[in-house]
Amino acid sequence: MSRPLAVVTGGGGGIGGAIAVALAAAGHDLALIDRDGAALDAAVARLAVAEPAARVEPIVADASDPAQVADAVEHARAAAGRALDVAVGTVSHEQHGGALELSPLDLRAGVDGTAGAALALAQPAARQLIDAGKPGRIVLIGSLHATLAFPGTAAYNTAEAALLALARSLARDLLPHRIAVNVVEPGWIETPGERRFHSEERLAAAAAAHPWGRLGRAEDVAAAVAFLASPGAEYVTGTTLRVDGGMSLAMTELPGGTS
Repeated sequence: MSRPLAVVTGGGGGIGGAIAVALAAAGHDLALIDRDGAALDAAVARLAVAEPAARVEPIVADASDPAQVADAVEHARAAAGRALDVAVGTVSHEQHGGALELSPLDLRAGVDGTAGAALALAQPAARQLIDAGKPGRIVLIGSLHATLAFPGTAAYNTAEAALLALARSLARDLLPHRIAVNVVEPGWIETPGERRFHSEERLAAAAAAHPWGRLGRAEDVAAAVAFLASPGAEYVTGTTLRVDGGMSLAMTELPGGTS
């Protein structure tokens, strides 16, 4: 019996790469999509060591471009000789800047690079599943920014809220086909990308102050995705699985304290 096939956008990144390892360990073959060919090569090399039984197809493509993603999803099917079973979208466009400085172009870039990238993957993945006549899973990586209006990140807050609404809409419309659509919502995850916005000192201070005693790891997010792709989550759709070590809970104190 063939292994299930998972397609992962951003598969050469920190979170995407960890998801690829977790899915391979759970018995999936993989098609990894990323615009960075060198990062893809590194991800394939890691998988060859960590999970040598998994077949891995690297595909260089821009995950925010619907035409390129559609071609990549079809490439994955042709290379594997079967339709995908799981699609995981990890791509987002994180842009910092306050609401008063936000331009329409900035807003469009955020939404297109986040919710637009999710849609670019979900549509061809769902169509492939429907054409094959089988159920499947779509998992999208969101953010706490979807529901918490963090200051200075207006475009990103809006983009992540759009992704969350899109996921629920996809879940509703794909119900007749038993294609489950869910969101994994990480808190602050320590990845190389975080160093574009924060110094090592800032990250160390955040880890020390975090209610769980550390920042999240890419593997924490990957474990949640592997669960949603597993037989144990067959009845789960239209929901959000928050992976934040209690960060959002710790932000609920009333002014002046909780007593």
